[in-house]
Amino acid sequence: TNLQTNLTALTEGYYQLIMEAYDNFNNIANSSPRYIYVDMTPPNITLNSPGNGNDFTSRTVVLNYTPGDNMAYTLACNLTLDGSIVSSQNLGNGNATTYTANNLVEGDHYWNVTCKDQALNTNTSETYLFNVHMPPAVTLVNPPNNNWSNSENNTFYFNISDDTGIFNCSLLIDGSIYVTKDNSELTNNATNNLTVTGMASGNYTWAVGCYDNSTYYSYNLTGNRTFYVDLIAPMPYIETANQSWFNVGNPQIRFNISDNMDSSIDYTVYVNDGSNVTGAISNGSSTQVNLVGLTNGTYNVSVGGLDNAGNRQNSTSIVIYIDGVRPSISLKNPL
Repeated sequence: TNLQTNLTALTEGYYQLIMEAYDNFNNIANSSPRYIYVDMTPPNITLNSPGNGNDFTSRTVVLNYTPGDNMAYTLACNLTLDGSIVSSQNLGNGNATTYTANNLVEGDHYWNVTCKDQALNTNTSETYLFNVHMPPAVTLVNPPNNNWSNSENNTFYFNISDDTGIFNCSLLIDGSIYVTKDNSELTNNATNNLTVTGMASGNYTWAVGCYDNSTYYSYNLTGNRTFYVDLIAPMPYIETANQSWFNVGNPQIRFNISDNMDSSIDYTVYVNDGSNVTGAISNGSSTQVNLVGLTNGTYNVSVGGLDNAGNRQNSTSIVIYIDGVRPSISLKNPL
């Protein structure tokens, strides 16, 4: 016959149970001992880190907690993050454990831990909040580094993206804010632009800094790119004298070119408005080149200079004469 009974007045602890039976003839027998635990206290859970309300600028956060119990050796624990169980483990009493949360979106995140001991007592920790604040991703697009422009008005392009949106973006010229656009003028996850007007010739650096639209207003500033504005064309000058005479088809022409900024200037030597010789010359220096393919006749020669910014200018032209025919001499008298 199977029987059951309720034990009463037991406090928490460890007990040995022995069943004793006797019949009408006072024969007595004892069972083998059995051991039970009486545990009426739920586990306790300490959330070690991150602390409640902590801020992070990373999409990876390590959560650390310690489960404890008055009697149990092991506890079954579930870690809940943003309403979903992300980790289930059997843990030793009093042993701290960690869980690494990856790929977190920007914003508020809530976590707690629920543990059950071997007596099926269950408890849930406090719920802690931590915040992920990721700065906006800002990438410079155009103009490229070390770009030259021959315009005083220039537009700078950049890509921006952020989980919470963009609050504003500013263009920095030589480290100082020049112009700012707010979120109504910007498009998230797209290419945007900012324009500078009235730039003088010179060397500049440019960068873009943006704030996101979170309560933390995370900020990101790009590195600098170098940018050159050159509004002045090079000045070529032909040193060979006007109306010079040559007796060869490849006469040598000397000239120089100066520029306000560029260290090397491209040149083209034109003969009767057609390109004859091309090359490059150091700023402010003098050089000589040989024209090619000329026959006897009269020619207009000019030199054109082109700097890195695309500024062009031609010199004043000169006239040269090619005469490769020797004079003829006839002796008439005396015979």
